[in-house]
Amino acid sequence: LARLRMKAKWLQQQDVLSQGLSVSKAAAALDVARTTAFRWRHRFLQLAQAVKATALTGVVEADETFFRTSFKGSRGWKRGHPPEDRMPRYRGGSALKPGLSSEQVPVLTAVDRGDGVMDRVLRSRAGIVAAIEGKIEKGSVLCTDGLVSYAEVAGRAGAEHRRINLPRKDWLTKVKGQKPRRPGALGLGHVNAHHQRLKQFINGQARGVSTKHLPDYLGWSRAVRRPGFDPILLLADTLIHRYV
Repeated sequence: LARLRMKAKWLQQQDVLSQGLSVSKAAAALDVARTTAFRWRHRFLQLAQAVKATALTGVVEADETFFRTSFKGSRGWKRGHPPEDRMPRYRGGSALKPGLSSEQVPVLTAVDRGDGVMDRVLRSRAGIVAAIEGKIEKGSVLCTDGLVSYAEVAGRAGAEHRRINLPRKDWLTKVKGQKPRRPGALGLGHVNAHHQRLKQFINGQARGVSTKHLPDYLGWSRAVRRPGFDPILLLADTLIHRYV
């Protein structure tokens, strides 16, 4: 918070963050310039990146979701040295390459049934082991889509690894000669629901986020969804460096 002014508005800034307002709306609510609202947002969110579960236990679900690589706000497009060798695209446009490619950045998410959440932006799926190693407690049950990296993580943690086969679209339809599939206690429903909320927040409410600032917004999403959240906690975390 060094050299930030207008301390009387800091608590109001936390209210703005808890509401998830855009930079323009936040600037209007705080009666400050857009550049000030943007600077405040990322200063206050720096510590929120560290507000995540230190360990996950019990039934743990882990999976990746993907966001398109974005250089939103980069001035290189206008200065003749674009950050990527391509034309700029509008928010909401489709990727140039189909499927997984360098145009998408993976975000690893792991959740347990006690509302513990851990997520991290990866360079590629090859970084899964390093990102989640040491975060799963011994004796836990790790539910994933069966990627080899997760099996390695479970083995190192002394946890049980369960591969969850994704159901067909007609999994509730009775097939002749077969019994309809019944939903079980283990699955990927919690992590998939978390991904859905995350996409709605980042792509919808935040109107798209640059890859550079994606970790800030992941921390923002975790902070406002933790049990007993109050806007003043964001300010308290920043002022006294309290990790929850």
